[in-house]
Amino acid sequence: MATLRDAAERVTAIEQAFHNEQSVDVDPALRSTVLAALGRHADAFTEAAQGGRCADVERYLDQGMDVNATHSELGWTALHMAASNGHEDIVKLLLRHGADQSRVSAKKEKTPLELAIQRGHSSVANLLRRGSRCNESHEEFVEAARRGHADVLRRMLLDGIDVNVTNRYGVSALMFAADQAHPEATQLLLRHGADPNGLTRFQQPLFLSVIDHGHTSIARLFLEYGAAVNTATGDQVTGLHIAAERGHADMVYLLLKYGADKTARTNDGDTPYRLAYRSEQLARQSSHGETLEVLLT
Repeated sequence: MATLRDAAERVTAIEQAFHNEQSVDVDPALRSTVLAALGRHADAFTEAAQGGRCADVERYLDQGMDVNATHSELGWTALHMAASNGHEDIVKLLLRHGADQSRVSAKKEKTPLELAIQRGHSSVANLLRRGSRCNESHEEFVEAARRGHADVLRRMLLDGIDVNVTNRYGVSALMFAADQAHPEATQLLLRHGADPNGLTRFQQPLFLSVIDHGHTSIARLFLEYGAAVNTATGDQVTGLHIAAERGHADMVYLLLKYGADKTARTNDGDTPYRLAYRSEQLARQSSHGETLEVLLT
């Protein structure tokens, strides 16, 4: 007869097999007993979801288990486990108890929906889509922007998603597309009404962040879609001040073309020219041939 020690060793073995994407035979009841004896109730709960044991999952929930508890070794929630294994009844149960569909798995950094799609569980994927019209779709939309997946953004926009939605951290699709310098995604979002004069989650003009990163092609798109060229921080630092100090000559050329004020002063009294001089950037030359010294005087 298997001892508690034998079963405990099997606990370790199955975890290693999971990481190596192998299968290991183990008696679920015995394993659950061992996990409970070890105080690993969240592990027993999530593995019940993995194994399709709906009654056990429901029992744990009735006993007060956190529906979003994660496996101590694997980093998956019960919803990840159930979705990846196609257990539709358990997915429904977990969703009724408020399972968070936006969580990403520690191992593969995927949401339950992504796991269901990857494993070919179409009915579970459809269930998750229906149950995640708000939060999950927002996360997916913003993540698509971060990765520059314009085709995904286009499909979701056609399905009616609000272009200005944010993820759980307050980051919008435009923030990510601009920050990662994805021109196609950025233009698509702007064309669908994303605000070029919006703020970052730190309450600073997004347009100035684009300039600070030196993304000239992205800044041009922002300007084409109505970004205020002389927008400034609370210290009256404009995009031209930033570009001049950084030595971004092509950015300076672009901003001046759109009417940036080269005489603007910060709260410290600095002009763009003075900042470029102080940071020894005046000799920087744009692709059009002019140096910053020429452009800023």
